[in-house]
Amino acid sequence: MLKDFTNRETLLAINKAMDVDMVCAGHVHYDSVNIENNTIYVTTTTPESEIHVSDGYWGYRMIEVKDGQIQSYNYKEPKYSIPSYHLWLKQWSIQGAGMAEIQNDLEMDIEAHVKFALPLGSFHVNNGEITMQRNKGMQSELYITTPVPAESTAVILVSAL
Repeated sequence: MLKDFTNRETLLAINKAMDVDMVCAGHVHYDSVNIENNTIYVTTTTPESEIHVSDGYWGYRMIEVKDGQIQSYNYKEPKYSIPSYHLWLKQWSIQGAGMAEIQNDLEMDIEAHVKFALPLGSFHVNNGEITMQRNKGMQSELYITTPVPAESTAVILVSAL
């Protein structure tokens, strides 16, 4: 049995009085965007769980803010978040070298962040940039960033110097 929602009108009045730009929520397993009193109410589908609506999918939302202003919050209009099943990663590490293949089936460019665990050392990266290297005992963790254009595949190659 569903309980009545309580304090909804109070919350809406507070958002209006405080000139709230955006409220973000989840849990309902579908995407929704509504604008009321100049506040954007965004609900994003689940990243992983059962889907309870016919057009449901797993996904996440990127919200872009520039100079304190909301620039974008939809992957596709009018309400859709990024479907996670349009991104794929295959990754291998053999004898101190590593390779990653990132497939981007989205209609937008992305920046991929890939972590490699390799034997302690210094490394060269083809088609990416080492943004951080952490050494733990006899192992190096490399965090590599590379752009992946829309509807394309990028390959990162890591080799020891």
